[in-house]
Amino acid sequence: MGEPTAVAVDATSTSNPPVEATSATHASPDTDKLAIVSTVVNNIYHNLSDDEKEQAARASSYHYFVIFSAPTEKEGRDQQREKHSKNMIERYVTVEKKLNQSKSPDTWEEQACIKLKNTLQYREEKHVDAIRLCFHQEKLGDGGLHSNLRDGLTKRFGSKASIIRGYTIDGQAMFQNFAKNDSNWDDC
Repeated sequence: MGEPTAVAVDATSTSNPPVEATSATHASPDTDKLAIVSTVVNNIYHNLSDDEKEQAARASSYHYFVIFSAPTEKEGRDQQREKHSKNMIERYVTVEKKLNQSKSPDTWEEQACIKLKNTLQYREEKHVDAIRLCFHQEKLGDGGLHSNLRDGLTKRFGSKASIIRGYTIDGQAMFQNFAKNDSNWDDC
């Protein structure tokens, strides 16, 4: 066994001998799993570029995204970026852990990292951050990309309702929003 880490003594009675408690007796399976997830999250975090860490933080927290979009806001940025990046990474690792329970944590790490990077690439290609800002007060008079996005979204959701329909060839749901009063389904 290992070295004892603590000795508990019953102070109410002298007839009870001290009870040794080792770290193995206190560690629960849940604690071990959390430690593994934490290690995998840290490994992925340290393998991301600074740009990917920033994108992950922006995707994970709208508050972080808005506050640190301004180049003048620097205080606490690194700690907040790490916190929110790791939160996003942890979501991916948790899903992979549940999907691949019989596989090793290395498999979780590999799959979570691939899916995270694919998500970040998709968000960049689709200008998701620009869409998130298009209705901000300071962007209302810009006349550029934000104006075009705002006009398109306003027209698309003018009916105040939408539906989500469709599945990919792989059976994944497609989250495409079609305005409820749009009857021209063939063009979509």
